[in-house]
This record gives sequence, structure tokens and C-alpha cells, in this order.
Amino acid sequence: MITEDNWIRIGRPSTKPPSQQTRTASGQPQPLIAVIDCDVMLRGVHRSGLDFIELFNLWHVPLSTVCNNVMTNVQWSKISFPQLFLDSLGYCNKTEAKLYVKPDVQPVFRGKRPVPFAALEPIETELKRLEELEIISPVEFSDWAAPIVAISKKAVNGQPPRHPPPLPEEIFAKFSSSIVFSHIDLSDAYLQIPVEKDSRQYLTINTHRGLFEFNRLPPGVKRAPGTFPTIFDAMVAGLEGVETYLVNGKDAKEHRVRLLKLLKQIHCQDPDRSCQNSSAM
Repeated sequence: MITEDNWIRIGRPSTKPPSQQTRTASGQPQPLIAVIDCDVMLRGVHRSGLDFIELFNLWHVPLSTVCNNVMTNVQWSKISFPQLFLDSLGYCNKTEAKLYVKPDVQPVFRGKRPVPFAALEPIETELKRLEELEIISPVEFSDWAAPIVAISKKAVNGQPPRHPPPLPEEIFAKFSSSIVFSHIDLSDAYLQIPVEKDSRQYLTINTHRGLFEFNRLPPGVKRAPGTFPTIFDAMVAGLEGVETYLVNGKDAKEHRVRLLKLLKQIHCQDPDRSCQNSSAM
């Protein structure tokens, strides 16, 4: 297989349309422009495919050794931005989540629920983990509280965010000329977003160990599904080919350029621009 430039360099031999579909060693489609019939001569002798295998002693060499430099977008991204793929929880330094409560709502405090003996140890472990990660903090008093069995979405009674998701027709129209895509998956996305200090009281949980406030945005809050897309859209504003956690491109080269810009934006250390240490892809 040769490039078009090399085809021109050897004198533009006659071609015919390709009759077979080919793939790379990583399984990706490899489109062919045309096919040429030619004789290969090495050291004054005409050679075929099997001759090259014999000549370079490749019979006992596994394919993975020959193709060990083939990298997927995920592998390339991990090498280029290792900080974005750490096992530790990411932290968004762009903004904080604010919960808006209707003025006429009365505080709701629910008592703790008894913990079954069999569930005591895993609950203790999880509370300790959340506290060590500074996701929750103990408090002595709160007008608001919900038991940890199931945090009711209505406990906060917050106003839903005004961030409607894009329509499928809009997404398809933007991706109409693209053939290469990457999906961005932020690990524990909501928990990467800090909660404004005055809003943390609404996220108090009542446990057998006492009261805890959430310092990060927990899943299950009515406002969370709209808050995170708003922050993400602001973070990637101005980047071409990024829509609803998808990076697209008309070919592999354009896709990689766009993906590189997105990863740089996520990794940016400027607190006024984006998030840092976010686990992506």
C-alpha cells in the first residue's frame, strides 16, 4: 500500500477501481483510491508478498509486534494528557452550582432511618470515602435534611434549570458531513462540580453518624441534569466540532485536531475558563 504522493513519484502508473475493502491493524476502515498492478524488485530479484515474509524472517513474528505502534484515540489521548485520566476525582474550577429555592418553601427535615446490620459496614465505608474526598462534610445543625436511603428530588424543591437539550435534528444537521466521532465521558461528572456555600444546606443528609452537607453536586438533585450541560457548554464554547459530549470530524485528521483542542480546553489551568483534572473518554 502506497500513498498518492508515492504513486505520483513512481510515474503515475495506470490504475483500476478497488474491488475489495481494507482495514487497518486496529480494525478501522482504510479506504483505497485505486489499485495498480506492479512487479516489486528487491536486490535484483522480483519479489512477492511471501518472498518478503521469508526475506525478513517474519513467519514467527506475531502481528501485534509488527503493529505495536498503532494507537487508538483513547490511547493517544492518555499519553498526551495523562492528568485527564487519573483515578482521582476531578474538580471543576470554572464555576459553582447554585440551587434556587422558591421563597415560600418551608425547610424540610427528615430524621435518619435505621440501618440494617448487614448494610452498616458498606455505608460506613462509603461515608468515609466521600468525606476523605471532601465530597461531604459533617455539620452540627441544619434546617434541611433527607435520609440517605433515597434523597428525594422534591426535598429541595428547587426550580428546574432552563437549559433544554438540543433536538436530534439539530445534532444530525451539524454532524451531516462527519464520519469520525469520539464520545467524551467525564467520570462522576456531577461530583466534579462544587456547590455554592449557601446552597449546601439544601443538600444535607441525615445518617446514623450524624448530618453531612454535600460540597459537590450529587446525582438526584433536580437541577443537576441542567447545571452540568450549562457548565460544559460554556467550557467548550467556540470549539468547532463539539456538540453534546461528541467530537466529530469529516476525516481522522480533522477529528484529531478538534479532539486535541477540546482536551487542551478541559486541561486548561485558568480558573476562569475550564475544568482541570477531569476524567474524560
